[in-house]
Amino acid sequence: MEIKVIPLLHTLLFILWYISLMILAGYIFFLNRQSIPLDTNLLIGFFSFNFLVLIGFILMTTIRVFIKLQEILFTNKLALMFFILLIIVGIFSASLFLNLNNIKSLAQKQAKQGSVLSQINTIKNYYLTFFFNIIGYPTDKKMTTEKELIDEINLYRVRLDLPLLSQDDALCSFTESQVNELETTTYSKHFESIRVVNDKSIMMKKAVELAQTFDAPVSASQIVSFYWIYSHQPYQSILEDPQWDSGCVKVSRANIITIFGKKN
Repeated sequence: MEIKVIPLLHTLLFILWYISLMILAGYIFFLNRQSIPLDTNLLIGFFSFNFLVLIGFILMTTIRVFIKLQEILFTNKLALMFFILLIIVGIFSASLFLNLNNIKSLAQKQAKQGSVLSQINTIKNYYLTFFFNIIGYPTDKKMTTEKELIDEINLYRVRLDLPLLSQDDALCSFTESQVNELETTTYSKHFESIRVVNDKSIMMKKAVELAQTFDAPVSASQIVSFYWIYSHQPYQSILEDPQWDSGCVKVSRANIITIFGKKN
């Protein structure tokens, strides 16, 4: 009887991998029972050998599957057509996945670069600074509100014995104009494309930047206590600056504008 080399190697590699795995598990169990310190070098050697055998087994499995597919496809036209269709669907799915990842990366990159719009500006009797942040949208009941954000900012400042931020119509009107202007920029349009590409019920009710994940709902405490405090942008230094006695927050779709001011 003819001995086929590849199936034989495949079987031998599996047996070798299984035996080495059992030896490794038994060795660790024995040492733990006897309270004997593990020999790191020996463990690394065992793991390395086991890993190499596993790679060889996977390689042999791939070769056998490929050979079997080749035999089936060249003897069955229907199977060949199905295989080609499967490849096309796979390529399309991979392309879509990469496209979504690229969009997500762009969103995260832009959110990281959500730089201070203007360090120093003037409005009537105010000397102020302001910055913006990106949140997931469309905004809904799960998103933070302007009142929640300003309350959370004041709560944070109270803990540091800093002055509370008061609000007035002039400052909030200016903040409103800034967030409306930002809404029309190319920056926001990039996030519009995400809503078009993705199912909003899955991704766009979540934060774009917060913890660099789409899993965390955006709340005021999360934005202030985590994103702003740990951001590479100078948000924390602005939040903790004792000179500010006024402030206003406006939320519009994907954008948050926060302005800190000091009355002259």
